Amino acid sequence: MKNKLLVIGWDAADWSVLNPLLQSGKMPALARLMSGGFHGKLASLQPMLSPLLWTSIATGVRPHQHGVLNFVEVDPQGDSVRAVRGSSRKVKTYWEILYERGVKSNVIGWWPSHPAGNSGGVQVSNFYNRSGDVELDPLLEGTVFPPKKSDEYASLRVHATEMTSRILAPFFPHADTLDGSDGLLSSCAKIIADASSIQAAVTEAMATTEWDVTSVYWDALDHFKHVAMKYHPPRAKDVSEEDFKKYSGVVEAGYRFHDMMLDRLLDLAGDDCHVLLLSDHGFTTGEERLSNTPDIPGGPAAEHHPFGILVGKGPEWKTGEVYGHSLLDICPAILHLFRAPLAENFEGRLPREWWKHPYSSKSVASYPIESEALAGSSQDERRLLSDLQALGYISLPDDDALAKRAVEGDSRYNKVTSLLDGRLLQSAENESERLFMDFPNESRFAYQYLGILLMTNDVRFSSELTRISARFPSISAQYFHGMEALRSGFPGKAVQYFNEVLVNVGSQPNIEVSIAKALHSSGATNEAIEILKKASEAHSRLPFAPLALAVIYDQIGDSSKVIIYAITAIERTFYLPEAHALVAKNSLNLGDVESAEAAYRLLLHMRPSDEVSRKALQQILKDSGRSEEANSLHREEQSPQIIVTGWPRSGSSMMMLMLEATGLELFRDTHREADDSNPYGYFEHEAITRTHVDASWLDLAKGKVAKVLHPQFRQLPGDRSYLVIWMDRPLTEVVLSQEVMLGKEKETVMNHFPFGKAMQMQVEMDATLSWAESAGNMQMLRVSHNHCLLHTKEVVQSVVDFLEKGGVHRTWNFEAMENAVDSALYRSRLT
Repeated sequence: MKNKLLVIGWDAADWSVLNPLLQSGKMPALARLMSGGFHGKLASLQPMLSPLLWTSIATGVRPHQHGVLNFVEVDPQGDSVRAVRGSSRKVKTYWEILYERGVKSNVIGWWPSHPAGNSGGVQVSNFYNRSGDVELDPLLEGTVFPPKKSDEYASLRVHATEMTSRILAPFFPHADTLDGSDGLLSSCAKIIADASSIQAAVTEAMATTEWDVTSVYWDALDHFKHVAMKYHPPRAKDVSEEDFKKYSGVVEAGYRFHDMMLDRLLDLAGDDCHVLLLSDHGFTTGEERLSNTPDIPGGPAAEHHPFGILVGKGPEWKTGEVYGHSLLDICPAILHLFRAPLAENFEGRLPREWWKHPYSSKSVASYPIESEALAGSSQDERRLLSDLQALGYISLPDDDALAKRAVEGDSRYNKVTSLLDGRLLQSAENESERLFMDFPNESRFAYQYLGILLMTNDVRFSSELTRISARFPSISAQYFHGMEALRSGFPGKAVQYFNEVLVNVGSQPNIEVSIAKALHSSGATNEAIEILKKASEAHSRLPFAPLALAVIYDQIGDSSKVIIYAITAIERTFYLPEAHALVAKNSLNLGDVESAEAAYRLLLHMRPSDEVSRKALQQILKDSGRSEEANSLHREEQSPQIIVTGWPRSGSSMMMLMLEATGLELFRDTHREADDSNPYGYFEHEAITRTHVDASWLDLAKGKVAKVLHPQFRQLPGDRSYLVIWMDRPLTEVVLSQEVMLGKEKETVMNHFPFGKAMQMQVEMDATLSWAESAGNMQMLRVSHNHCLLHTKEVVQSVVDFLEKGGVHRTWNFEAMENAVDSALYRSRLT
């Protein structure tokens, strides 16, 4: 029987509000869903802007890849600004991919999804709810597909004027004493009406069409929170008792309203239907709330919290709590449920742990799309843009030319933010530099560019800081002056700058943690600790400050405090293997063997191939007289997988040739033949390039040596152990070799050397080495490319010793390994 799936989007839903309601029995439908399924937190992306995030959920890629970069866009005709369209996507959504495979989908209200298209069921675009103050507007062309159903679905809509005091009573207990002049009541009336219209449309579609997937999105919770979260309990200092009495129940009522709608959807879906309920981000609450939102495009997004909710249930899925998921995992999971191939450009991971009986998946290169954007009338657009401006998400000049330029700049800024979030530092730097050149009077763009120069350790940072801070004096300049003072060896001066920053910006966790880490690395540990303590108290749901404190205390040897702060971080976000590792290690330091044992067991549950933790736990068990149990912890006898890695052109092929010369079998195919750059061959296998979606090649590579270059190396699964030979070569030589291989003349490259690329590679390499060190299932030998050429015999001995220690026992042909090194191929030297 074909699977069925119901996908429910609740924008800004957050466990901080949901958990108390669940505990008091006020969300019965959600409790019913959770009781038979899994649940957890869902990490958001940057920038946290809803149309970008919901498109990432639907496509499995980041905003800079899918092309939806703003709430608004320039009309393709180039003469006006309009609300962003789903037709601006550059890649396909899961419902478009599935429709090509015979899976029929209803899509209701997704943001953005206009114009509606054919997915085998009914599509109702996000323009469905647009209306005036007095009456509903006629539906825009393209709002409903198939078009013949437009009148039917238009009649299902509800207008804000239909919201009676009885309907509003759960939100405003004293609604009968309020009138239409109450702005918050009027706003909520429209939010409720719009949500009711979406509910009517989705229930109609589910009840009257043949469907395999129904996807529905509500923006109501996000809107309720933007207008009323400041009144939510506990009462904020700047909220009067009168206003608190009038408006404190709005957010809770909004959640309970959604629970009532959920109850009906679950009944229509039936018990055999898989269900995914998720949000794109959370929302600040309690002491986290801002008294004022930033006066910049997308300013209300400052109230968003980086973790949303994830709930799933279905015949193929397990029950319990799940950890470590992001928005980018949702599209791969949905495609996998219907046995559709996963795109190789998906950055998210397939959450196989959801499945009771996992099965393999296939892959394709990508899912690009070509679509024509539909234009709307200027009157239509004014109404849509007015709604976005009323919510505070956009602020556009009246002049069309200025508005277009503003939208272009904001969209490009968001693209850079997305590139940074995806750790594509060099691309982000290039885009940011061009953006600042094109918009030299925009301070936001200037300081974004300066921040990237700092991250990449660009030599231009100091001079650009002088230029930008002189042109745009601001508190941001003080932050960067502090970082420059640290770089220059003046931590005392840096502290002065940072104190000024913290006084002016208030408590912002990302800034505070960044400042604290910089101070600690420069020796100002006491100052760092004080900043992190304040940040931990001010942001009581985020784990970053207490985890940073635990790391600092671990480095200075205060085990008691390590445990206090590591546990605090775990209480906020359970899936933090590094925090559990700190608890285990430092509990053992303090002689608390019982706690150490529990922490190591948890670590092994999270990272089954963490051999460091496994051995530590075995030792604990042996020391306490439980040798039999310790021996049972041995994993099934499995030889570690030998991996040769490094950057392309770092000497990995040379190492593969050496290992083959001594008789080790290589995991390779013939898809890439030898050439002038690698006359002995590349020793690669095409399957390795698809590791992020299908790592089954590892089963075929058992007992063989595999060449896994960056970035596939970081995609190796954690269900086995590895012996890793990392080829080290000066990155300037790596870059030179790569550029020459691409057809450029060596002298030309030398005269215009891409130092920025080399520095970005250094940052990524450091991050990868740090990841490998903390993974727990990797033993690593770093081999210098130059040393291998100049001191071959010594390197051969170190490689053999490393492999023998790792359990690879054989007769080694030392002479053959030495002879496999051809020093004549050392051509890309910086001389």
